[in-house]
Amino acid sequence: MLLAAVLFTVQLLAQEECGYVPDQAYISIWKDKKSMQNQRLEFLKKYPMKNVEQMQEIKFDKGKFTPIMRNSVQGDGVEGDLFDGNRRTVPVVAHIVRRSNRTGGLSTADLNASIARANNFYADANMRFVLCETRYINSDALYNNSFNHLDERNSNSNASFNRLNVTTRNVARKLNIYFAPSASTSWTWRPLTDSRRQHIFMKNDHARNQSTLSHEIGHWFDLLHTHGAGGELVNRSNCSTSGDFVCDTPADPGLSGRVNSSCRYTGGASVVDANGQRYNPDTRNLLSYSTKPCRNRFSNGQIYRMQSAYLGMNTDRGYTFSFCPVVPNFNLTGTWKNTDSNTRSIPAIVVTSGGTKIQVYGSCHPNYCEWDKVPLTQSGSSYKANYNQGFVKRKITITRVSDDKIKLKIFSDYQDSRTDRTDTHYMTRFKFDITGTWYNKDANTRGVTKFITSGNGTKIQTFGSCHPTDCDWKTVTLNKSGLLYKATYTPSFATKKLVITPLSANEVKLTVETDYRDSRQDKTSTYYMKRKLYSFIPIKPTIAPKLTFPKRQ
Repeated sequence: MLLAAVLFTVQLLAQEECGYVPDQAYISIWKDKKSMQNQRLEFLKKYPMKNVEQMQEIKFDKGKFTPIMRNSVQGDGVEGDLFDGNRRTVPVVAHIVRRSNRTGGLSTADLNASIARANNFYADANMRFVLCETRYINSDALYNNSFNHLDERNSNSNASFNRLNVTTRNVARKLNIYFAPSASTSWTWRPLTDSRRQHIFMKNDHARNQSTLSHEIGHWFDLLHTHGAGGELVNRSNCSTSGDFVCDTPADPGLSGRVNSSCRYTGGASVVDANGQRYNPDTRNLLSYSTKPCRNRFSNGQIYRMQSAYLGMNTDRGYTFSFCPVVPNFNLTGTWKNTDSNTRSIPAIVVTSGGTKIQVYGSCHPNYCEWDKVPLTQSGSSYKANYNQGFVKRKITITRVSDDKIKLKIFSDYQDSRTDRTDTHYMTRFKFDITGTWYNKDANTRGVTKFITSGNGTKIQTFGSCHPTDCDWKTVTLNKSGLLYKATYTPSFATKKLVITPLSANEVKLTVETDYRDSRQDKTSTYYMKRKLYSFIPIKPTIAPKLTFPKRQ
């Protein structure tokens, strides 16, 4: 029996994957109903989660919490405004230990895959992780070093914060994650203002599995293991003062070696709480010691606690997150189209003059409204421009999401009775070549049937519907105006102004404003045109030769 007990203990230690152990001071904080963490969490629980997720920050003054909602924040570039759509963005900096000759270390593919898995798991928690930067530590000594979580607890010379010199290497106001090939396990620290303990340490093998990085990030955002401080009763009568202090996670005896390949708990009747009741833990919870492929979710209570940790970062850790820095060689110049093709706000922008000028296009009918071209200035990690349109003053902020995607935020300060508003749009880089032949999508149109552009987009020849052949309007000059293309025809009876709006690489909208010189009423016609991608080559039917047979004799 003694041998069996020893073997079982060894098995549990071998499967233990996390060096996180909450200290007694931290346990005392969560047992104290008057602690800042508990007060803040209880304050947030008064709100539905959809409202909590829209909070920009929480201010605490004179013993009172005040939520600052996103739509209450005035202006652009507000500190801590790190929303991507409706999700909180967590900026990540990865530090990868390699050999001195720059070989070895966690691969880029494994790093990206691990972050992608975290994004999948944290979607329900309304969080998104963005890799701002990857830094490399090229050192044979560190590559060959075996890091140990016990050294971390004892704060000796081999602790990761000493060996990796994290106080110097950490990038300010980011989530810094270190990856090394040899370690006893992976770990992180609970919220502290100690600069030595602001990082996450990952063993490379753990970064490659399904859930360990997400598990460690949970600790960073103030979650304990579901078995936590221990002693939680199955009936949950002491859930707020034991276990993980989250009452909607079932009591957990510690799941190492107690979950099978089907993610079923195998503790059996011999594993009971202080009341003799059998456990029924959640083997899917990311903060448990269940097998790695099984873990894929958080409880609602855990999500509230992570939201509280995010909103309380300044108090708990002494800082808040900031945007990823703009990539030095990021080229903002070009045309950017709104990812929402049906937007009624800003369908496109054009940036010119090496990223120093911007022209915004508003959604109007029948064509886009062309705003003035105004200066665009870089301010830290963003680009900014201002428009004064009389009835409204607008502030525009552009931040990079990727080389081919940007976030455009526009704050409208109305000078009349309308309510001020902030809108956020996501735009992708748009490349367009007008040169070629374009046909009306409506084959039965009685208006413009096609047009041909030549001279690198400087000439246009337009054809109207006539019988028996289309009318040739002849070739005139085509001018590019930001996103739009414009041409004018002046037949004897009218003036026709053409405006071409690119919709996609192979589709445009053509509007023709006709100003008649006779008694006819002026009109505006709109057509949708598709590019001719290839020529139709008629295939002549092959006539088989006539076969002749000799007559029978």
